[in-house]
Amino acid sequence: MHKRREHSVAASGLHGSRVRSPEQKSVFLRLYFLLAMLYGLLGFLHSLLIRNDPQLSRYAVFTETVGMLSFVFVLFSVAALVFFWQYRFAPLVFVLPWYYVIFQTLLIIINYLPLLRNLVGLSFQAGLAHTIFTVIGIATSLFEFFFAFYVIERLRLFG
Repeated sequence: MHKRREHSVAASGLHGSRVRSPEQKSVFLRLYFLLAMLYGLLGFLHSLLIRNDPQLSRYAVFTETVGMLSFVFVLFSVAALVFFWQYRFAPLVFVLPWYYVIFQTLLIIINYLPLLRNLVGLSFQAGLAHTIFTVIGIATSLFEFFFAFYVIERLRLFG
């Protein structure tokens, strides 16, 4: 019983500095949240660039690269969910991988939305859509970066 209590305290991230939780020992967890911070910065840069070039003509290669990296990061997030669940990490570490899987799936659906809009005869102003997606891109990228930073600090992954 004593070990169970010790694990739950360690998993909560509210333990003393001498007790190292499973989260602190995990190289994969550290790697995941560092990459999540980098991915957030990349998304932020991408959103700023597309704000300045709505047709993406100057940044086509960069935009395609970000799109491919997004797909890879979603697969990495699915692997992270399995890993975190298998080793029973603190619930806090599940938030960002689930966010990536759900959010990126929604972006794929939205990407095909023009086809769906044409099928049902809906239309909306292109400039407004560009502004909305730019604001969403900036906000979500900042969330990704700062939430990953919060998890790193909260679980003392490098301390």
